[in-house]
Amino acid sequence: MPLPERLEFRLDFPTDSGFLGRECNNLECRKYFKVHVEDIKDYMHCPYCGNEFPNDELWTTAQLGYVEDTAAHEVLPLIQKELADVFERAFRGSKNMRFERSRPSQPAHPSPPEERKVDSELSCPDCGTRFQVDGIFGYCPGCRAENVLIYDADLSIIRREISSGTATGRALRHAYSDLVSAFEIFCRKEANRRSLEHGRFQNLEHTRRLFKNAVGIDITARLTEAQKRLLKRVFQKRHLYEHNEGIVNDKYVAEIPEDAPLFGQKAPLSLGELEEAASVLRLVLTTLVDAR
Repeated sequence: MPLPERLEFRLDFPTDSGFLGRECNNLECRKYFKVHVEDIKDYMHCPYCGNEFPNDELWTTAQLGYVEDTAAHEVLPLIQKELADVFERAFRGSKNMRFERSRPSQPAHPSPPEERKVDSELSCPDCGTRFQVDGIFGYCPGCRAENVLIYDADLSIIRREISSGTATGRALRHAYSDLVSAFEIFCRKEANRRSLEHGRFQNLEHTRRLFKNAVGIDITARLTEAQKRLLKRVFQKRHLYEHNEGIVNDKYVAEIPEDAPLFGQKAPLSLGELEEAASVLRLVLTTLVDAR
């Protein structure tokens, strides 16, 4: 019997409490997330980069490997049998050569992949999609929602990373960076929504001028001078730890003269300062949202 033109077999992918792993198809992203199977749609968004893809293009590397291994498990015995039939027919009636069938090999049945553990489980306040992400993100995979609750979820992730970190100083450095990243992601989305040309949003004053000049929104309008100074200090400290090993330099002092006694020293970080800055940044983002 020749090989069938079409071979069908069924695969069941295990879930993690109902959540199925997905992997972004954007080559510059390729990050992993999970969506509850009841909330999966024909088209989904990557929660990290926001790009939209057909759901059947979001298979993870492990899932695709499972498909390939299962296909080999199902097809290899059929190929071996077909080859044996060919040789048997070829040598049938030969007086000088004889063909004997060997016992066909059977590859081990592949085991389905286990879903990876990730940081956070969330439910979109706009569409109800249940999903899980690893670290800072910016979008709902179901509806691509862009709201302040996404920022709140990012803050929860940052706080949990600090509380679970064994090296408090290292965890705080990452937290300062993650807080600025969460702000940057949100502002980039707001600029895209308004079709504004923009660069990076890691400088608070640059961001304020951009929205003020382009659409007349002063994102710091609700802040006191002390709150503005707090945010500037947190943004500058983040920059120091990213680019100068945390050492206070002349550029930092030029921005925050009252910290001049710290010149040449490592900029101090604290959970209290971070928490206060996170609350103030929420006021900034709320100002942006209210102006839509």
